[in-house]
Amino acid sequence: MECKETIITIITSLISIIPAILLFLWGWKSELKKERALKYYNTQFEQYNKLWSDLIDLQIIADDLWEKGKSSKLNKFISKLKQTKNNVKRYSLIIEENNYQKLMQILNSFENYQVGKENLIKLRNITNVSNEQIDKLIKDNENLKQQYDNLLEKIKKDLKKQLKV
Repeated sequence: MECKETIITIITSLISIIPAILLFLWGWKSELKKERALKYYNTQFEQYNKLWSDLIDLQIIADDLWEKGKSSKLNKFISKLKQTKNNVKRYSLIIEENNYQKLMQILNSFENYQVGKENLIKLRNITNVSNEQIDKLIKDNENLKQQYDNLLEKIKKDLKKQLKV
């Protein structure tokens, strides 16, 4: 009989600690989910930050080129434009689709901005070019640059919303 009572006591003790074990396991699983979510969020933030840095770097170089249209600045712009286009494609999964389409369109247009700046640099060295030709080229470049600046503001708001900042 004592053996039977001992077994019953052991079983009763085990049954009484099952809820504690289950709570422990549930808490552990919940912590694991939190860790995974935090890791995902950190990775997502890093990707957004890299993309945003690229877009801003291009804007800064474009602003600098706008202020001083020199061949050395144009070469820097061309290089950064290519890098930025590649990174926008690389991070296209995290950009709202309509913003992605507009951004790619503007980046493609920036290639025309590049050509426009090259032409402007050349035109300024030619004496028989009219001011109207130069003004038109400047206006076209300014429009492209303004479109890019406006889209960056929209993308910044979208990225912040996605990050819930």
